[in-house]
Amino acid sequence: MNSTSTIITPLPEERLLEWCVEDGWDPLCRFLGKEVPDVELPSGNPPKAWAERIARTMEVHHKHTVRNMMLFIAVVGVVLGFWGLGLFY
Repeated sequence: MNSTSTIITPLPEERLLEWCVEDGWDPLCRFLGKEVPDVELPSGNPPKAWAERIARTMEVHHKHTVRNMMLFIAVVGVVLGFWGLGLFY
């Protein structure tokens, strides 16, 4: 038994809507007993907007990574410098 049938099996048919975005507003609104809006159904992740959002996120992560690497190198340099001076035994 898969996870979908585990959820679907115990529900009465009138309480279950199998719906996907491509079905549009009509089946969803009919199921909820609401009027169909005059606006187009939003598509949550248009490819271009998704790619731009990922690019912005990656840019932020890249900047943080470079900063962390520079801090690490600076700390290692300081430790090696003190070690070279014989301050750490």
